[in-house]
Amino acid sequence: MKLARTIGLVMGLLSLLGGAVARGDLVFSTQPRGPYAKVGPAFEQVADYLSKVSGEKVVYRHFGDWISYSAAIRKDDLDIVFDGPQFVAWRLAYRTHTLVAMLPPSDATHIVVVKKDNSAIAQVKQLAGRTVCGRPPPNLASLELLREFDNPARVPFIVEVDGYEGAYRGLMQGKCAAALMSNTVYEKLDKDARAARVVFTSERKLPPGGFTVGRGIAPEARAKIGKALTSPDSAKAIKAFLDDYSKGRTLAEPRPEEYKGVENLLKGEFGFEP
Repeated sequence: MKLARTIGLVMGLLSLLGGAVARGDLVFSTQPRGPYAKVGPAFEQVADYLSKVSGEKVVYRHFGDWISYSAAIRKDDLDIVFDGPQFVAWRLAYRTHTLVAMLPPSDATHIVVVKKDNSAIAQVKQLAGRTVCGRPPPNLASLELLREFDNPARVPFIVEVDGYEGAYRGLMQGKCAAALMSNTVYEKLDKDARAARVVFTSERKLPPGGFTVGRGIAPEARAKIGKALTSPDSAKAIKAFLDDYSKGRTLAEPRPEEYKGVENLLKGEFGFEP
């Protein structure tokens, strides 16, 4: 009876992490981006497409927290991954992954906003010891913000929320002193800057997010995956994904040289030592 309960618990945990994966399946995943109901369908569409073009069964594994996702990245448990440039660069440098496709160039950048009537905060350094609504490290936006503070004992406290829109709502609801988000989301939610103002804009020019595949994927299948992701055919096959993450544009050919050194953003993050 005890054994049965143990097996049931293990299977339940696997289900929470995106479902049990059959032996031999290729596992595709992305960084935590929100609840499965909101994020999962677009990535399931990508998994189905990659299954068809590669000749291998590809399954999507959903992650709801950074701890589990970071552990999977460090242990090289994922075969195909789409995520931010810090993770792409780290896998290229330390996990012999191959970049097969990239998001097209974007003018989006990370910013921090405070309520317009908050006269106590005029610059980013004044956020030391204060709360900021956002995604916790190793989220790229949080990493860029925390790099602005030299003293690790005097940094902002990240209040975890669901995405950039959640960060803005948290600020407006008084859950935090500032919100960490993208300039594009800010412009959509506060077009005329009536409710909030910008106190920090990341000036670091980084490459976009991208798709990498692990060494466990045969070169022939790897080539098929890269060709399919950047093909005009993908416009229809993975439309939901492209609409959400690429403004409807097809993915770009890989330029791995752009990611050299970006892995240094993860220095000091637990488990991401070279």
